[in-house]
Amino acid sequence: VLGDSIACCFGPTDYENIWTNVLRQSEALQYGNHGSGIIPIGNDFGLSTNSQWSLHPQGGSIDTVPFGPYQAAKGGFGGVFRLKCAAQITVLLPVRPPDGIALYYASAVDSTAGIRVTYDDQSSVTVGQLTSPTLKAQRVDIPLDKAGSSTLSFSAASDSGSAYIYGVEFTNGTKGISLHNLAHGYARSEAWGGDPEAQLAFLSKIRGGIQLAIVSLGVNDSINGTGTTVAEYRDHMAAVIKHLRALDPAMPIVIFDEIPTRLGDSATTLPQNDVRAQEQQLASEFGVGYVSPYVAFGAPAAAEDRGYFSKDHLH
Repeated sequence: VLGDSIACCFGPTDYENIWTNVLRQSEALQYGNHGSGIIPIGNDFGLSTNSQWSLHPQGGSIDTVPFGPYQAAKGGFGGVFRLKCAAQITVLLPVRPPDGIALYYASAVDSTAGIRVTYDDQSSVTVGQLTSPTLKAQRVDIPLDKAGSSTLSFSAASDSGSAYIYGVEFTNGTKGISLHNLAHGYARSEAWGGDPEAQLAFLSKIRGGIQLAIVSLGVNDSINGTGTTVAEYRDHMAAVIKHLRALDPAMPIVIFDEIPTRLGDSATTLPQNDVRAQEQQLASEFGVGYVSPYVAFGAPAAAEDRGYFSKDHLH
């Protein structure tokens, strides 16, 4: 899922209202739960997309570099997190012990020493000892800790090097559905289609490939002041579709429309009616699916009456 806060676990105050959570639960009941899918770290220090993650500078430094989804013109929208010296990023392990753990990271000129993975601040292993002249998406399996740890921490293996962390994936068994929810709060179409070779680089590392891609973007493009034009929105969305097609020409792709938000109703640069029209044209041109909850939900007032809005009256 490539989307914004309506699709991710950051925006809505009622997490059960997030359609991706409902999708994950219903598909897992039918096909089985293969695991978490990629859990990206998120945004910045004060606004992490996923609450499983925490950042600990510890005298070192943590910053983001524009690789993976990013949106430089809108706040601190993250890409991959660069760790130096003693800085750590920690993720909570799920209650159900996973059968496998995979780390999504980037190699670079200063990543030769690798990434130190520490279990519960005790035992550790080093993985990802790769280097590349430019940032390159990577995936590595992490050995399971036989003691049954509750946290994993990542840091640069040497004080002179860096570690570039994007996210982690927990897997269960060999069958079932993994939903890679890569949505970010505040994301516009620019976050994925402005430079897809870098912004979508980690998709090629998903083991087993992608059986369905859902693109749900447009609300933030149409909020007053963002400055996205009709042509820019169309170009960004087309770039996303073309990149997905390049990964797998047979990959099913669905454009999932979004119900108008309060801010988007009065947009002037890119009204949401124009977003919807462009989505329908793109679906026809590229032969991809198009699903519009707007048809089922109706106007914002009707959607609110039906309980489709969360308590913040925005998502």
